[in-house]
Amino acid sequence: MKTMLRLLLPLITISSNIHCQSAPKNVTIVASIENASSHKLDWVRVEWEGPNFSAGILSTGAFSTDVDLKWPFVAEAKLTFVDYKTRQRYNIKISLEAINKEIQSGRCRAVTIRILDHDKAEVVSGYPRNSGRKAEPRQLNQ
Repeated sequence: MKTMLRLLLPLITISSNIHCQSAPKNVTIVASIENASSHKLDWVRVEWEGPNFSAGILSTGAFSTDVDLKWPFVAEAKLTFVDYKTRQRYNIKISLEAINKEIQSGRCRAVTIRILDHDKAEVVSGYPRNSGRKAEPRQLNQ
């Protein structure tokens, strides 16, 4: 019995290590920032502990896409922009927890951060609405 346990213990350890791996480190995705608001925006960017992700000036309905963004797997980020007309700066905290789970599972390789208004944004799995891509983004439970 002891011999059998000694033989099985390394197998159990190996299988539990495979099952309990941490988040993938070098996942790259297609990431977009979409202006779905009625305001022209300037200095649009995402601030997080990750790679630079900015969109510059976005007119209403416009979007900017990074096709090879290394996803940072952080819990939240800050979306910052300036209203082009009033020059007022805005900051919106966005949760990335739900999209992180989608990316980790392999179900998602495209993410859109959609600005809805000066104080509202959403993170969706998929491409921007006006991108011409067939896969329409789906809302994530946050």
